[in-house]
Amino acid sequence: MSKKPNIIFITSDIDGKSLSSLITGKTSKAREEIHCQIDNQHMLHNGKYKYLYFVDDGKELLFDNTVDEIDEHDLSETEKNVLDKMRNALVEHLQKEKHEHITSDGILLNLNKKKIRPRHNNGLKLDEPCRGLNQGNTPRIA
Repeated sequence: MSKKPNIIFITSDIDGKSLSSLITGKTSKAREEIHCQIDNQHMLHNGKYKYLYFVDDGKELLFDNTVDEIDEHDLSETEKNVLDKMRNALVEHLQKEKHEHITSDGILLNLNKKKIRPRHNNGLKLDEPCRGLNQGNTPRIA
């Protein structure tokens, strides 16, 4: 008895790429970068570096996930060339999508919102790195 393939319907609001060439072995890599967005926060990952951009205040973070899997060491001040490449890759990606977080001139949107510190920190020490959802869950590019 042969199995019928599962059919997946994709709606127009889902951004994606066919993985058929990866599944059939015609290629060993599905894409060069992964872009994720939660509200006004963007992440671009190229298999080595993770770049984060925060639209609310324009903050950028850069991590080398080959040596820093839980994002403890921000390299945005020391690796300016890599930071520029990752930023440019995000700009290019958002331009292709005609995304609302990029201007027509190719500039990332910065809302210049002030950070608001929480009144209570629920017992968390502010000088310790957050080890929440990202610990051990760094995306890997096939």
